Amino acid sequence: LSAAAKESFGEPVAALALRLNSDALSDLVVLTRGGSEPVRFVPSSPSATFTVNSTNDANDGICDGTHCSLREAINAANAAVGADTISFAALGAGAHTLSPFSNLPTITGTITLDGTTHPDGRIEIDGTSSSIGITLDAPSSIVRGMVINRAGSHGLFVGGSAAGSLIEGSLFGLDYAGAVISANGSYSLFVTAPSVTVGGASPAARNTISGTGYVALYIYSASGTVVQGNYIGTDAAGALDRFNGSHGVLAYNCVSPLIGGSGAG
Repeated sequence: LSAAAKESFGEPVAALALRLNSDALSDLVVLTRGGSEPVRFVPSSPSATFTVNSTNDANDGICDGTHCSLREAINAANAAVGADTISFAALGAGAHTLSPFSNLPTITGTITLDGTTHPDGRIEIDGTSSSIGITLDAPSSIVRGMVINRAGSHGLFVGGSAAGSLIEGSLFGLDYAGAVISANGSYSLFVTAPSVTVGGASPAARNTISGTGYVALYIYSASGTVVQGNYIGTDAAGALDRFNGSHGVLAYNCVSPLIGGSGAG
């Protein structure tokens, strides 16, 4: 720090990385001494934001203000350096359903895939023509505000490289309204990465995972998974049964998963 900054902020003595905003990056809480502000917050910001402005699945290799499908946005984010955001703010109000012609590209760069950027707070991916709705294989990523249904096998597959990722505020195996079963074939959410959090203590973090052909949430050979505050086997209001075919949560060959717990959520 410069001399002027030290006088105002003090000398840094410790820093703690925490997620304090909505992106997939850690922010910093800096403790200082000798200044007028003993605690400083240093927020992160994504390297780039790619804004989906079309519901079709066309791919001309460019994501820009003229046309950007979700497929193009994922490809652009994968090619970019750093952690990025995919936004849906440019789509108009009202329900929007994206229907890919085939599996979307695997997400390989740290991302915040954020359906809550849309005016209605969510985006639907109809996986009728796909075996997997979304494949996430990038560390410290966030999937938020998505409705993923009708995929032939997996709704959301969280691969082994997606350590430390967060899945929150989304619907799996239900329609856009969260009322009617729109089943994913085998698994709505399949987690193989370590330290993945599904849900959270706040109502906004809650996922609803229901109506799946076999297992709603399958945790396979993962460690440190946290599953908290979700509705599993109900509608989005938690009021009506929307059964899964076999298991609600199945954890196999896992280390130290936390499912539920005594805390809030």
